[in-house]
Amino acid sequence: METRRIGTLEVSVVGLGCNNFGMAIDADATRAVVDAAIEAGINYFDTAESYGNGQSEEYLGRALAGRRDQVLVATKWGFVAKPDAGERQGRPEHVRASLDASLQRLGMDHVDHYQLHRPDPDTPIAETLGVLDELRTAGKIREIGCTGFSAAHLAEAAEAGAQAGIASFPSVQNHYSLLTRTPETDGVLELYQAGSEGPQWWLPHPDPVRGGRTSGILERCRASGTCPKIVEHFGSAEVWALKLTPEWVGTDGQADLPLPDDVRRYYLASTNHGGGAGGFDSSLPGVGLPRAGPACPGNNFGTGVLPANPVPHLQTVNALSEHFRRWVVDGTPPPPSRYPTLAAGTLAPAHKAAIGFPTLPGLRASVPEPDFIMPVLDYDWGPGFDPVDGSGVPSAGVPRVRRVLPMFAPRVDADGNELGGVPIVLLDAPLGTYLGWNVTAGGDKPFHAGQICNYVGGMIPFARTAAERRARDDPRPSLEERYGTHDGYVAAVERAAERARREGFLLPADARALVDAARASAVLE
Repeated sequence: METRRIGTLEVSVVGLGCNNFGMAIDADATRAVVDAAIEAGINYFDTAESYGNGQSEEYLGRALAGRRDQVLVATKWGFVAKPDAGERQGRPEHVRASLDASLQRLGMDHVDHYQLHRPDPDTPIAETLGVLDELRTAGKIREIGCTGFSAAHLAEAAEAGAQAGIASFPSVQNHYSLLTRTPETDGVLELYQAGSEGPQWWLPHPDPVRGGRTSGILERCRASGTCPKIVEHFGSAEVWALKLTPEWVGTDGQADLPLPDDVRRYYLASTNHGGGAGGFDSSLPGVGLPRAGPACPGNNFGTGVLPANPVPHLQTVNALSEHFRRWVVDGTPPPPSRYPTLAAGTLAPAHKAAIGFPTLPGLRASVPEPDFIMPVLDYDWGPGFDPVDGSGVPSAGVPRVRRVLPMFAPRVDADGNELGGVPIVLLDAPLGTYLGWNVTAGGDKPFHAGQICNYVGGMIPFARTAAERRARDDPRPSLEERYGTHDGYVAAVERAAERARREGFLLPADARALVDAARASAVLE
């Protein structure tokens, strides 16, 4: 029989579910099933306090009498179809009482794998993890787990455990079969995917937080003299949802990491993943700004509270592509890299106070909180996996989260638009606050409600007049206060386009087209 690891437990790859014990079969039939399972090499028996109203645990305990040391016993607590008013399955006193009752029915002094049968929305998961850690220290349980958890529940537990310095769930048991595909659509199967384990930086650099050896992405091609010229560009969504900033500052965030001469890095501040629709009317309510929020990428993630961010990548990438071609063909170097840095004061810990994000209408006052950004999780994949180059075999199928890495984000101006990027016309002549992140709405897909809307951005338009701004308690100057008239806005676009062209981030033809589009727009008309 092959085995897999659940934390410290070496578990047979096939386990025996014990929900029929005491429900469909009696004690004698239970013993016969257990005997056959052990003979077949199964060492993992999974029951629950709710199976047969506790009889499953009683029958299993009797069947295993005299051979407890040959098997691993798992049980579960917290499945209540209609809990009494105020009954919270995850609260510490309930967990202790449930475990003691299970141990008495099993006739055992400890459980190998103790699992929360369903999420308890009324008890902070940190409290539940805390009492489980206490029970493990006391020797009453060896490992913990959960069942029926969504990806959002698992991520919340992982972060709570990391912040408290205690273990989160090393296993999740969800209903998954040819007929039931829920783990594919609620994100559970995506949660424990390898990614961001190795060095995200180009040149060799130590990994002081995770303890990885000094390495870099270009290590091998440097040794063979085969490294290409590289131009990388990305937007704000990559920072907030795609875990970008360890590439800039390493895993400890103590200093900016150097770039090699054959790499250029360009940050398109305040932009959505891949860029937005472009134009100017796309920022105007009642004209081109979408009324509904965009879909949050991912399985059943939900939709965003804010309308989609329209700031484009197209014109900037056009210019970068031309620079890249000349660099490769005739050696003409592109413009110097431009992105937020610690040294320039344009990069800071990723939360509202540190980045200077204002309180704006349409958003809760505390956003973005320290746990809003999608972080890099330091997974323990087991001794057979080398995270530096992704080689070997991850023996920990559900890896333990050792820690959450510190994450950083660009500082913002008084409007909430990011600093430190390349010049972009719609950011230099803004019509609102453009975000690389959005907030997930509730509705029929509530798991991610209030959390980051994966890697899709949002936008909060400026009020047209000062009176509208004051009525909305909006601290940002209105369009009229900024530009006065339509012609004033066109002039601002002309200045922004000239700056981007002069600095090498806008082609002349695209500059002319943007000015023409501004003239034809409905801004302040």
